[in-house]
Amino acid sequence: QSGIKPLLLSALEGYAATCFAYGQTGSGKTYSLIGSEAIVDKLDQKSSESDGLLSRSVKFLFSEIKRRLGTAYEVEVSYAEIYQEKVRDLLSTSDAACKVRWNPHQGYFVEGLTRVACASKADVMRAFCQGYRRTRVASHDMNARSNRSHCMFTVLLHASPNSSPA
Repeated sequence: QSGIKPLLLSALEGYAATCFAYGQTGSGKTYSLIGSEAIVDKLDQKSSESDGLLSRSVKFLFSEIKRRLGTAYEVEVSYAEIYQEKVRDLLSTSDAACKVRWNPHQGYFVEGLTRVACASKADVMRAFCQGYRRTRVASHDMNARSNRSHCMFTVLLHASPNSSPA
């Protein structure tokens, strides 16, 4: 099996999983991840054929979580931007630079990065849209709205045994 579903299923089992988009300016990274930028403020609404990988993946995650009756899941998201060697929390109202730290338990992490609890696909997509609007962009010959930074949107899954019947 290849593609995103095996990664998501592994994440639900407790493994770390990463989806990384890279490529030349104008090659379709943003479109692949979110679909048309014209719908970015509607990503928390009903799914459509033009949904990108993020929306489809989050929809799949929540359908799997609902199906797994023996496990209770908590979902949180965070969104960080790296621009000119500074890290910024896109879900915070502050533009202050965040510090990147390391410890043996967590490995590398962004200190104080905002985490937003999400109970649905709509919650996740709302948080994504909130942060996406704060990314650093500029226009150039190849793209009218080009991100000038690197961004990491993280979905954290916390699982525990579910003792109550569904």
